[in-house]
Amino acid sequence: MRRLKLILFLYVLSTSFVFAEEPTMSITLDQQKFADSVVKTNPDIVNAAWLSETDLWVETTNPDKNAASKLALEVIKEATYLNQSFCVIVHPGNYIEIAKHCLKQ
Repeated sequence: MRRLKLILFLYVLSTSFVFAEEPTMSITLDQQKFADSVVKTNPDIVNAAWLSETDLWVETTNPDKNAASKLALEVIKEATYLNQSFCVIVHPGNYIEIAKHCLKQ
């Protein structure tokens, strides 16, 4: 019985540390709308997700680095109403960066 209580105590203690260290991220409604519109307006984009307040990860169907670089620049040009600095990181579906461009405001 003591052993079971000790195991339960350690489990509760370890899970509380995991949840206490989770980063919090706050995406604005404009950011979410922008990510959604990027996917809808560009056939080469499969998905777009903010992985931080300043990093928009864009999944493309084309793994070519030159095409990915052009795609990142296109996405930045569409971001006129965000009024913020951010980076567009393009990946072919595995979250390994093949292109990155940033807008500094």
